[in-house]
Amino acid sequence: MKISFLALMLISTTAFAADLNKAKTYRSNGMLDEAKRELVEVAYASESSPDQKAEALLLLGDVAQEQGKPQVANENWRQVIQLYAASRFATLAKERMNARAPVAAPAVQGNQLTAGTVLVVSDPNHPWASGPLSASLASPTTLFEGSLSQAITAARQQPSIAGILEISLVTDSAFESGRVTCYRPNGGSVWVEKVMFNIGGGAERIARKFADGLAKKIARKTCP
Repeated sequence: MKISFLALMLISTTAFAADLNKAKTYRSNGMLDEAKRELVEVAYASESSPDQKAEALLLLGDVAQEQGKPQVANENWRQVIQLYAASRFATLAKERMNARAPVAAPAVQGNQLTAGTVLVVSDPNHPWASGPLSASLASPTTLFEGSLSQAITAARQQPSIAGILEISLVTDSAFESGRVTCYRPNGGSVWVEKVMFNIGGGAERIARKFADGLAKKIARKTCP
């Protein structure tokens, strides 16, 4: 039996739309971790349309907000605005960000952080990666705007901080690699997850492949 190219495209589109619908069903039933996994798949799958990716990122922000991760929510919504500016979901993301009160840096409001919070130090060249990677982690997280050494200093001063997650996406060398490292508040390494990717395609594409692979590796892990 012959299947036309158009039919294959329709099948592919339907499959990813179903994943998005599955994520919405998970979310409506309080299964937020399952919803996040589906949304990450849709957001970074090459088969997803721009609108599907934008909606998935928007919903990742919504889920993060529901889980008490306002910085992660903001980062996901910011990605929608930056990557899909012409999309109607970018307008929704702006509305969500404008509706939220500014969140102080963790070093300022450490006494308000949830016990067991993990500071996330993002890759400076790919700050968007903190969104999906923070969402994958089982521990509560908050973005830290500073270096690893500064995060360690802040963590030592705040008993509510349980660990530090450092993200590194190297896309401009002969040996590209992605790495997520979990540290104790005193700076001691607890675990490391790595991915390798060397089939080319540009730095941004490689970085997103890294983020996708790392998000799967650290899914539901805790730090420390």
